[in-house]
Amino acid sequence: MADFQESFLAKNVAAFHELVGLCMDMKRIYIPEHPSLQIEALVALLSASRSALEEAKENKTRLAKALRLRDASFHPIAALATKVLFELSEANASPKAIVEARNHARYIQSNCSQRSQKKAADKKNNSVYKNDRSAVAPNHAKIIDQFARLIQTVTIEPNYLPSHLDLKVIMLNLVLQELRSKHTAVVFAELSLNNARLSCTQLFYGHNGLIQTANEVIDYITNVTRSSGTIYKKVSALRFNQPSEKRMTFVSIK
Repeated sequence: MADFQESFLAKNVAAFHELVGLCMDMKRIYIPEHPSLQIEALVALLSASRSALEEAKENKTRLAKALRLRDASFHPIAALATKVLFELSEANASPKAIVEARNHARYIQSNCSQRSQKKAADKKNNSVYKNDRSAVAPNHAKIIDQFARLIQTVTIEPNYLPSHLDLKVIMLNLVLQELRSKHTAVVFAELSLNNARLSCTQLFYGHNGLIQTANEVIDYITNVTRSSGTIYKKVSALRFNQPSEKRMTFVSIK
C-alpha cells in the first residue's frame, strides 16, 4: 500500500491553524472584503480540513486492521492445499482429478510463498513490515478462485473421503467463505480510504482549498502590513507544502 503520508497533510493543517490565529490577533486591520478570506470562513475551512484528515487517518487504521485479518486467514492456505492434494493422491483418485488439483495447489503455494519471502527479506534487512503489496504481492482474488476450483475438484471426486475433519469438503467451504469475507473487507476498506483521500486532495489542494486560501491570506497580510512588523515575520515563517506525485498515490486492490 502506497503511503499517502497523512502526517504530511497534518503539517499543513497545523500551519493553517497558526495562520488563522494570526488573523484573529490582527482583527483590527485584517478586514478582507472577499467572504472566503474572512475569519469565519477560515475557521470553517480549518474545521473541515481537520475532519477530512481525521477521516482519512481512521480509514487508514481500518485498512491496516483488515489487512492483518486477511493475512491471518490466508497464511495457512498453502499448507491446507498441500494436505488436500496429498489426501487426494492417497485416495487413488482419477489421474484427471489429481492433475487438476496439483495445478490449483501449485498456484496457491507459489503465490502465498511470495508474501513469506517478502517478510523474511524485510526481517533480514532489519526493516519494518508494512503490508507492502508491490511487485511480490500475491493476488488474493486469484488465490481464492484457485482454492474454490480445488474444492470443486475434490467435491466431484468420489474417492476423496478424508478422515481428518479439516480436509472434509464442508470444512474447506467454510475456509473459502472466510477467505472471501476477509478479502471483501479489505476491498471495502481500500475503497473507503481512497474516497477519503480524494476528499482530502480536493479540500487541501483544489479550487478555494486550504493551500490556495492560505496563500491568498498571506498575500493580504503582506499588503496590509507592508512587509514589515512581527505579524509579517510570523506569517512569512509559515510553510504550506504541495504534495509530490508519490504522496498522491492511492492504494490498489488485489
